[in-house]
Amino acid sequence: MDLLSLLESLYGLHGSRRTTTREVLAINFYILGHNESIRSTCERFQHSIETISWFFYNGLQALVRLSMEIIAPVDKFFHDIPEKIIIDTRYIPYFKETSRLIGRHHSPTQNVMAACDFNMCFTFVSPVWEGSTHDAPIFKHAVMDPKYNFPTPPPGKFYLVDVGYPLQRGYLKPYLGTRYHIPNFRRGSRTIMGHEELFNSRHSSLRSVIECSFGV
Repeated sequence: MDLLSLLESLYGLHGSRRTTTREVLAINFYILGHNESIRSTCERFQHSIETISWFFYNGLQALVRLSMEIIAPVDKFFHDIPEKIIIDTRYIPYFKETSRLIGRHHSPTQNVMAACDFNMCFTFVSPVWEGSTHDAPIFKHAVMDPKYNFPTPPPGKFYLVDVGYPLQRGYLKPYLGTRYHIPNFRRGSRTIMGHEELFNSRHSSLRSVIECSFGV
């Protein structure tokens, strides 16, 4: 590869009437390769400080534009695991169960259990779960394992929870097989039929608090 021609034709390297692009590139390599100051470069190439500064700026901009093209991963989409990791037994435990982190859309995901109050302040967050883990076992571990310090609701108080959580005292989940999301009530019949739809519509309305807390 002819670096000089490449920088001239594609990345904007240029000189002046008295200075060739070859010298401009040499000035840049002299400064970058030897960690030289502008003043010492003036002595070496017999140009003024203003001229050297301008040539250095112009050459550096061209090199930066080139670097953005050629400094990149060999595997742009990271499809393959590097061989050095595959053959080194020290790293095997860290990749043993990585498939559990791949969600239904075939991308790395994480299942975060979180609770917030009606002021949109988080009162509990557990971000340690793989994306393929279902809500029910996450809930069970968080509630029953003391290390998570989950704020269990006192008698007579309740959490509003998603449909994937188990139904038990202190946790209110929506009815299955019944209209739930607010847009469903707006698109279809606006008449709420029965206590289950009424409960679900109220539940869905309050759900917006946690969604806003996450910026959904």
